[in-house]
Amino acid sequence: MTKLSPFLKGSRKQTATIDDRKAEALNRVVSLLLQGISLHAFQFDPGATEAFQLSIRKLRTDLELVDDEDSALLMAAAAIRLLEENNRAAESHLQSRQNELEKVVALLSDALLDVSGSTEETMVQIKEIERDIARARGVGALATGRARMAAAVAGIRAASRATTEIEATLGETDGVTGLPDSSHGAAAIAEVWKHRTDYYVGIFAAERLETINLRFGFQAGDQVLQTLSQHIAQQTAAGDQLFRWRGPCIVKLFRRRAPEAHVTSEMARTAASRLELALSIGDRDAIVSISTAWRLFPLQDARSLEQLVGGLNEFAATRTRASR
Repeated sequence: MTKLSPFLKGSRKQTATIDDRKAEALNRVVSLLLQGISLHAFQFDPGATEAFQLSIRKLRTDLELVDDEDSALLMAAAAIRLLEENNRAAESHLQSRQNELEKVVALLSDALLDVSGSTEETMVQIKEIERDIARARGVGALATGRARMAAAVAGIRAASRATTEIEATLGETDGVTGLPDSSHGAAAIAEVWKHRTDYYVGIFAAERLETINLRFGFQAGDQVLQTLSQHIAQQTAAGDQLFRWRGPCIVKLFRRRAPEAHVTSEMARTAASRLELALSIGDRDAIVSISTAWRLFPLQDARSLEQLVGGLNEFAATRTRASR
């Protein structure tokens, strides 16, 4: 708070002339203005503020010793120069701070887009908001940019939450074959159900898997399923999807614009391929032949999705019982 008391305690003499009193009053006014400048100039950095105030206090002290107009004018010019230097330093400080804030916003927006896996449309929207925030100079423009960014982030958050819920519903990836499991498969079939013409589901089953497990161990059975899934994958076309189904089964969801007889022949050729697996058991090696059972389900022949999934599960259960 600026105190006036130091300036109101002048040692006026009865013999002072009117001009003397005016000069004394003017000197106090100037000193008071200098104190106001010192206290109320923009404070952007503690060290710079302390140096600025110290310089102004020195001017006030020197002003008390001034006894001519030219020197007083020089003091006023010095005060103006100090104020200009302080303002330029403040502008430079604020611009540097603005640049750093823009870099932080860009870094956060890039990280947000990378982590969320957003669409190209969302990426363009975020970058436009980021650019507008960088160009904003008024508080109103910044508030508008913040509101737009908040809305965009809320949309990304909602999309991410929905994706997480869907993934939790769909299930997990099969640890043996690396394929999506039956829950993913059922969801993929449901996705094409309304346009299921020309879509087929083929299911393959490794024969005698239970016997192989009992004779050579479960690791051997896992290798059989891996070999079968890799073989089927090599026979798939672009757009075909593979899933690990229940029991010893692999499911393929695919679309073919061809007569059903041709699709049946494709399935038969895949299953008829002779597969062999070399196993090391203790101190000896063994060759295991892998035979494959299969069945084709045209989606357009199924009355409902539940019926189709039920047919796949029934086939898987039958092959599991047959392998024991």
